[in-house]
Amino acid sequence: MNMDLVKNILGLPDENINVLFKPKQRDVLQRFLNGKSLDENQNRYLRGDIRKKIDTLSSLIGEENEDELRSFLSGVENYYITGYCALKHNGYGWYFDVKHIRVINTRLEGSFHISHGIVKLIRIRSIKNRSFSMDRSSGLKYATNDQVLKDAMEDDDKGLTMECMSHLKRYGDLFIKGHERYQNEKWNAGSEPEDFGV
Repeated sequence: MNMDLVKNILGLPDENINVLFKPKQRDVLQRFLNGKSLDENQNRYLRGDIRKKIDTLSSLIGEENEDELRSFLSGVENYYITGYCALKHNGYGWYFDVKHIRVINTRLEGSFHISHGIVKLIRIRSIKNRSFSMDRSSGLKYATNDQVLKDAMEDDDKGLTMECMSHLKRYGDLFIKGHERYQNEKWNAGSEPEDFGV
């Protein structure tokens, strides 16, 4: 979510904000911007209609970061974005400020700097049996939540695994359909995801 855009919207006169957001949605945005905790229902608002409106407004004014990433990945045909970036796109990691964008692909290996972070390309033989989908507005391919968790476990990324398990415990089938298959996975509940870096 484009936080600068949210700040600009909330800085508008009341009559202009009311055109875009209902009073409850506006309150949720204000609480989120001020760093106040949100209850379960407010989090649903933020992941649902509010996010759609912000994303639509971002696409209308042109999201430079997505454009740059899209341009960078245009030469990489078989790929998908995974990790925290995919979680954020899927609506479960909206509070992350992602600086490392992990891209699974079949052509390139290495790390590359773009203006808003580092793109880490991980080369594998095939992405045929991987689960991802293309975002209609940006044209970028993102891993499903299930695939993000599988990639994190495969790479032994404890921080990301813990983040996924936390969402799995909280949201169950909303996060991953058939989530029961992961219930026996061991993960360290005594650490915080920020201990491992995002």
